[in-house]
Amino acid sequence: MVLNLVLSVLLVFAGVSVGGKIDPNLVRYGSISSFDESKGDRIGTIKSQKLYLALPEYQTIKSEKVKPGTARYTQLMRGATMRYSKILSSVSKSQNFVIIVEEGGVHGYKTTDITTMCIERVKP
Repeated sequence: MVLNLVLSVLLVFAGVSVGGKIDPNLVRYGSISSFDESKGDRIGTIKSQKLYLALPEYQTIKSEKVKPGTARYTQLMRGATMRYSKILSSVSKSQNFVIIVEEGGVHGYKTTDITTMCIERVKP
């Protein structure tokens, strides 16, 4: 038992994942360092593209064919990104998710897909 604990600590300090794996590049909300499976912490997964498609700002970009690099595009994307972040924060807090990760960014841990929950919170 003590040997397993020592090995686990050494592996963590060496950067080796002991349990599951979370891709830090795909974390959309929260921090991997805040996640502790032994405490029952929950991980939500998101399909960001589906959520962005539901955002009014992004729909405006598509319907008006706003070109990337223009001031209008930048303004609309900034608004979409702010709304995206607020929705993830709201769902995370209300459903007790410690982190939210892009779909496919978590292996070996139990996750819950929150994409539909997030889309339901989109308000124009």
